[in-house]
Amino acid sequence: MKPNTLKFLATTTSILATALTATAGVPSGPAPPIVATPTGLNTGPDTPASPWYPTPSGISGVPVSFGEELFSSGGDVTVTFLGPTGASYDEQLFVEMPSLGYGTFMDNHATANGTTYDLGVIPAGTEIEFGLDVLTTGDVWYDGPGSRNADGDVHAYMVNNYEGLANTTYVGFEDENGITGSDFNYVDEVYAFTGASAMTVPDASSTLPLLGLGLAGLAGVARRFRK
Repeated sequence: MKPNTLKFLATTTSILATALTATAGVPSGPAPPIVATPTGLNTGPDTPASPWYPTPSGISGVPVSFGEELFSSGGDVTVTFLGPTGASYDEQLFVEMPSLGYGTFMDNHATANGTTYDLGVIPAGTEIEFGLDVLTTGDVWYDGPGSRNADGDVHAYMVNNYEGLANTTYVGFEDENGITGSDFNYVDEVYAFTGASAMTVPDASSTLPLLGLGLAGLAGVARRFRK
């Protein structure tokens, strides 16, 4: 078999393995360090207005169709709390990937408005996968496509350039289970990332059949090379 064919097979297999990897669960560790609120972000009791909570368009009670993912812009990344919220459930945020050594933080009822956590410098293009640990129900929800979640629904709604600020992304989380009943208002935990932006990417679950077909085709190519 030619070296290029072997390299392509190895790369494709690596992609497939990554797509099939199950989410590890809620990480443990201390909370990230608290730093000053980013300049211009409209939070805190001394600002002229309350934080703005964008809401998805469409019919109330319907989940967002396409879950966006968050990517570092290539520098220091912080996340600022925009609550407290009126959600009935108690919940906390966590960062799943990259592994930063931090556990859950930012309680949607107890954390003060404007509290900002520093996640450190994250290389440009790195996905920041984060989630919500709902302490009241034991549910755990993730940002991104619905395939990451047990109910198959999108649980994080994102808006880039929040309040006109570059590299600042608003996130509103939905904490209820779409199978047992959810209002999908996406304001149960609200915060803003700085140093990152959101984008829609292909759902890994929808690409698995294509990867399988690709691997099958590559196996056929390998057999021809052996002849």
